[in-house]
Amino acid sequence: MKNEPFFKRYKKTVISFSVIIALFLGLGYYVGFQHIPHHVKELWQMIAGNTNQEEQPAMDASIATEGITTEVASRAPEFPMDTLMWVNAIKNGDYIPDGVKEELAAIRKTDFSKMSVATDKPDDFEIKQAIVQRFGEEAINLLKQNDATLKGGKAYNAPLQNSQKNGQEIARVTMMVTAFNSKNDNLMNIQEPLLPVYDFVKFESDPNTWYVTDISQTIPYDYKLNK
Repeated sequence: MKNEPFFKRYKKTVISFSVIIALFLGLGYYVGFQHIPHHVKELWQMIAGNTNQEEQPAMDASIATEGITTEVASRAPEFPMDTLMWVNAIKNGDYIPDGVKEELAAIRKTDFSKMSVATDKPDDFEIKQAIVQRFGEEAINLLKQNDATLKGGKAYNAPLQNSQKNGQEIARVTMMVTAFNSKNDNLMNIQEPLLPVYDFVKFESDPNTWYVTDISQTIPYDYKLNK
């Protein structure tokens, strides 16, 4: 046994360690490394069976809750909610504004699995162009004052609408938009008129230009964009 190669003797250990490292890196990439301890703790609570209903954390908004799902369209559109942040705040006894717990409960019941990810969506330049075109100097000054640029996240297809003013839409997507400064610090939406989520549309009369408008559906919080 002592003469066996190192890898052969510790094959299972090496493979197990490699799988753990791969899972850690994958989870860090998709939700951000700062969220990993929360997910590990939540998984342990599920395995140990020591989670009661009041302590049950809200699921990542991108995952549906089995057995108690509702249609996305059954509620008025809401801005995406960072469920991990608010669950931790509740556990820590921090101040929780009115309506937060109710919104967390609603998110647990929301079925996001029926939403389709859009392949045709505006890039960061087109996002800025659309927002500046709509909000003008107010948006320009906000970005300039904060040394900020805008980045878009995952986009979800939204039902097309027929506008009397602009004509027939050929594309509509809902996506989170976040401002970052030159140091890559996350500034979120800074302040109005910059918002955390918009609908972007293209019209048959102008098929190469994206325009920004109000959200038409609730989408999952984009942890990858805001990690």
